[in-house]
Amino acid sequence: MKKSKNQKPSSHSDGEIFASENAIYDPIRAALQDDKTDEAEQLLNNMTLFERDAEWHYCKGCVFQHKGWFDDAKRNFDRAASMDPNQEEYQQSMQQIQNAGKKHQKQHDEKYKKNNRDPADTTCDCCCESINCLECL
Repeated sequence: MKKSKNQKPSSHSDGEIFASENAIYDPIRAALQDDKTDEAEQLLNNMTLFERDAEWHYCKGCVFQHKGWFDDAKRNFDRAASMDPNQEEYQQSMQQIQNAGKKHQKQHDEKYKKNNRDPADTTCDCCCESINCLECL
């Protein structure tokens, strides 16, 4: 994929992180591109609260996504998209992680849950009716 200087970072299925308009994020994106998630997270954590714009939340979401912390990634992608709703990469990443969550839930439900069970019920047939399944939480 061709990189553009005017594109914000984006974590696509091929793992490529694009460039940004704000040079302060260049080392963070480079660390993410090189799978140096801890380094990227440290750089993000060193930024002040006043510097934490939509792109900060987007990059933080990429860190969480790389770590497999999808709820935290989704929260940060949502925040980035709400702070800058015109940024297509933020919207794409938010949609991508939502779709992945829906796919997992559907697979889990097909495998373990009874079809007539209340959707709010977080117990499943893979464990026992009296405890919550760790996959369901």
